[in-house]
Amino acid sequence: MKLFIKSSKKMDAVTGEDALLERRLIRTPKDFRDFAELALGDFLSMRTKEGRPISLAIEMAYAEDIAKDSMSAYVTSEVYEILVGKTVDGYDVELVDGITLGCDPELILIDRKTMQVVTAQRYVRKWDPVGYDGLLLEFRPLPSTDPAMLTYNLYHLIQRARAAINKKKADPVMMTAVSSYKKVTAGFHLHYGIPKALLGWRKRFIADQIVKAMDYYVGIPSMMPEKDADFYRRTVPYMEYGKPGNYRIDNITLEYRVPGAALMKHPVLARGIISLGAVVMEDIVSRVYHITDGFTDLTKVSKDEDIRVIYPNIPPVMTIFSTICSPGVDQAQAMFKQIRSDVEKMVGYERKANFVNEYFNCIESGADFSPDVEENWWRFYNGQRQSGQVDVLRSSV
Repeated sequence: MKLFIKSSKKMDAVTGEDALLERRLIRTPKDFRDFAELALGDFLSMRTKEGRPISLAIEMAYAEDIAKDSMSAYVTSEVYEILVGKTVDGYDVELVDGITLGCDPELILIDRKTMQVVTAQRYVRKWDPVGYDGLLLEFRPLPSTDPAMLTYNLYHLIQRARAAINKKKADPVMMTAVSSYKKVTAGFHLHYGIPKALLGWRKRFIADQIVKAMDYYVGIPSMMPEKDADFYRRTVPYMEYGKPGNYRIDNITLEYRVPGAALMKHPVLARGIISLGAVVMEDIVSRVYHITDGFTDLTKVSKDEDIRVIYPNIPPVMTIFSTICSPGVDQAQAMFKQIRSDVEKMVGYERKANFVNEYFNCIESGADFSPDVEENWWRFYNGQRQSGQVDVLRSSV
């Protein structure tokens, strides 16, 4: 299907936090939606000019764009360049099946001389793709249906972050992947573009049940690479952040907020948790669709006992809570065999089995990685150490 896509000056002009939303949208006039048989709130998954999949949420176009052309779709200039390049002849859209995946992992910047936390605000602007959240450096890659593509996008954002840091030539700063350091906590939030019938604040009753399954099948495996040392984020009292059941929902995505930033240590961990989350979410959505007669009666999956009929091996909520919030991983290891067995039976497992198994094998082998993000990511994608990169931070974190 050929869609005519244009860049929108109105979308580019949006600032602040809303600018992050604009780069994840494809804004479409009603005439265009009717012609292409598209619906607001759905995702349009496309291939970039380099053949890689990205996914954009369909939203209404701005009036000034509609006035110019009501039969074209509109994106930011950044996304236009990724999709189309310099041409203006339209764009062949290749639809890609699968739940849309996104993430916004955080890193802690540490001065390797003083071992103190450095604020990311010194180097980047708040709402850019490489931005900051409080003290933390935050990456905001474009969504995709492909875990490998999403992970590769993260690698490019790491490179952009290093370029920004290097402008301050006297600053020996390391990008550090840990879930906590000196009481500063960092996460690896996972975003899912699930069917719009399940989204929105009014549907949080079903999101509560979805997240119970995510806590068991994704939350517990996500904490295991932290081992017994990096436990502050998951154990500190009186803080909801990073604990079981922690999520956000709007009309575009469900954001699962339990995994920690230690998963950014290595691409195998990042790609693995993205892939595992995709398999589990696809399985949940598929089963809910069947049980609720195509999402027509969501009350059938609105209570705690409903999700346990679908997934009978999920333990009680307090057992999951005590497992994830434990300073050790012994309880998680005792559950892991059953979790892996269940995941291997899920509907989308075969398509992402390689990446999920890599992650599971890291857990089983006790593989340990340096928290130096650049060291590990550069070696993974290039097979050599990056010139001028800071030294590896090991025992200090």
